[in-house]
Amino acid sequence: MKRPVIQETFKSYGGGDMRKITLIVFFIFALYVSGSFLYTNSGFGEVFPVVDAALYSMGGVSVFSGENPYVFTGTAITLNGGISIPSESRSKRVFDSYDNTVGKVVVASGTYFLPGNYGLNARFGNDKILLGFDFHPYIYSNYRYFNQIRNEFYVVTGEEETKAEFNVSGYNPYVGFRFGYFSAGLGFRVLNGYSYTYDRIDTTTTEVWKRWKGYNFNGGFLFTPSPRFSLGVLFNSGFYLNSSSDTLFYPPVFSTGIRYAPPNLLPSVVMAEIGFIPWTQATMNGGSAGFNDLLIYRFGIQHKLTSGLFLRLGFNYSGSPVKESIARGTFTAGLGWEKGKNKLDVSFNFSNINYKGEEVNLTGDLGTLYFSETETDILVQIRREL
Repeated sequence: MKRPVIQETFKSYGGGDMRKITLIVFFIFALYVSGSFLYTNSGFGEVFPVVDAALYSMGGVSVFSGENPYVFTGTAITLNGGISIPSESRSKRVFDSYDNTVGKVVVASGTYFLPGNYGLNARFGNDKILLGFDFHPYIYSNYRYFNQIRNEFYVVTGEEETKAEFNVSGYNPYVGFRFGYFSAGLGFRVLNGYSYTYDRIDTTTTEVWKRWKGYNFNGGFLFTPSPRFSLGVLFNSGFYLNSSSDTLFYPPVFSTGIRYAPPNLLPSVVMAEIGFIPWTQATMNGGSAGFNDLLIYRFGIQHKLTSGLFLRLGFNYSGSPVKESIARGTFTAGLGWEKGKNKLDVSFNFSNINYKGEEVNLTGDLGTLYFSETETDILVQIRREL
C-alpha cells in the first residue's frame, strides 16, 4: 500500500530522484508510528513521547503518564507490547459510454498484522527524587505495498511491490524532583536504529539498508495544588537523525494538559490535552521538508467500576502535517485491573478516514482513486511495584 502523500512525492520529483524520494518516505514514516498506514498514533505526526496503555485508551493523553520523568508513581517496573492492524481499500470510478458514473471497482486492498509499541520502564525513588530508565521504539514503521498492473481490459500486465521498515529505538535515562506542589524531570534519549527499503517491478529489484543515530532531551513539569487537579507540560526537543549519507531533522514536540477528578459520588478522572509540533522546522539534508505545523487535541475519562477495575474512554482529533485536506479522529477504549502491587492495562484504538487523491505508483499514473483506511491498535501493559 502507498499513501497519497508518497504518491504525490513521486509525481513532484518526476520519479527521477530516488534518493530524495527515499528520504521523504522515511520522514513520513515518523508521522505514522507503530507500523500504521494512517495519520496516527498517540501524537498524529509526532514520534512517541511515552508509551502508556492506560492513557493510550484515554485519547492518547501523554502529559500525565506514569512513565514520564516528572510523574512520581513509586518504584516499579513496567513492560508493554501490542499490535497494529491497518487496512486499506482503493477504488476507482467506472463510467459508461456517456461518461456517467455507474459505480466503483476496488483496484487494491490489504490488511496487515504488525507488532509494535513494545517497551520497558524501570524507576526507583522516594517522594522527593526519582531515577529511571526506559526503552521503546521512538520511530517504528513497517510499510507494505503490492499491486498488479492491469490494462483497460483488466488483464494483468505486470507487478510491483514495496517493503520498507524504519525502526529507531530510544534509550532514555532520566531524573525527577518534587518540591511542594511542583515536580519536574529531565531525560536524555539516545536514538539508534535502521531503515530498509525493497522495491520490485516484475523481476527487477532494489534494496537499501541504512543505520541511523541521534539524540534528544525530554521532560516536563507538573503542578498539583490538590489531589483533584493537576496541570502538566511535556516536551521533547528537536533532534537530528544521521546515516552515512543523509541527515533528517525532526521538530520539537510540546504538550500541555489538565487532569481533574470531579467532587461527586462517581469515582472518575477527566483529562484533556493539546499538543503542538512545528513541522515547518523539519529538514532533509539541510533543505525544508515542506510540512505544515500540527495541533493535536486529546480527551479521555476514567471511571472506577470496582475497587480494582477501571473503564477508560477517549477521543483525539488532528489534521495532517503533510496534507491539509485530511483530518481524522480516533476513538479509544480500555480496561485497567489492579490488585496489590500488580497492575494490568489493555487499550483498544480505532480510526477510519476516507479521501480521494491522484495515485502515482512506480510505473505510472493511475488517475483518481478513492481511499478508505482503517486501523485498530491493541496495547497491553503490565506494571509491578517494588
